[in-house]
Amino acid sequence: MTQGPEPFGVDGGHSPVAMAPPTVPGALPVRLSQWPVVLGVVSIVLGGGGVLSNACGVFSVFAQGLFAQLMSGGQGASSAEVQEQMALMQAGMPYPWLSVLASFLALITSVLLLIAGIQCVRRRSMARALHLVWAGARTVVAVLICVVMYFGSQGQAQAIQGMGGTGGAGMPPGMAGFMSVFGVVMIVVMFAWGVAYPVVVLVWFSKQKVKAEVQGWAKGVR
Repeated sequence: MTQGPEPFGVDGGHSPVAMAPPTVPGALPVRLSQWPVVLGVVSIVLGGGGVLSNACGVFSVFAQGLFAQLMSGGQGASSAEVQEQMALMQAGMPYPWLSVLASFLALITSVLLLIAGIQCVRRRSMARALHLVWAGARTVVAVLICVVMYFGSQGQAQAIQGMGGTGGAGMPPGMAGFMSVFGVVMIVVMFAWGVAYPVVVLVWFSKQKVKAEVQGWAKGVR
């Protein structure tokens, strides 16, 4: 049995049949990376939570005076306990203006992180610069907060030590030393928590691959 003639190619000669072309016009779709969404959402959550907590922190400093007036209205046997509690509160915040400054700066950095997270989700090139600026500012604020906590813990320890010899309720022996050690531990924990995400941001945005991708956002590659 003889075979039929082979199909002609584009050059007029005999060549194999070409494969059918793609039915969908245009370039093949490119899969976008997912890290901008993940990092952006984390920044939005941390920034939004920081705005709420630091706004409450600023308000609490101003509300302390009003709270002291309300508690000072106690009479009789409870007046000594009230005075001790008020002394502890005031000793824990020896420099109210420094506490207000720390809370206000933390509030500003939280707003900056919130904006940076939104820009990262939207894949805008300014997201990298905003995150880097925030990381540096947040580290400075974390140090300031630790300074405030140190003065507060030392003030409370001294106040507790002084209460041991008063005629009030007093404090158990060794309580002042415990408060000093506990204050130092809390300062270390708060500093580690305060700089953890800034370190992650600095390391991540320092990668060459990430920097190249962010530069592509400025050219419309998203």
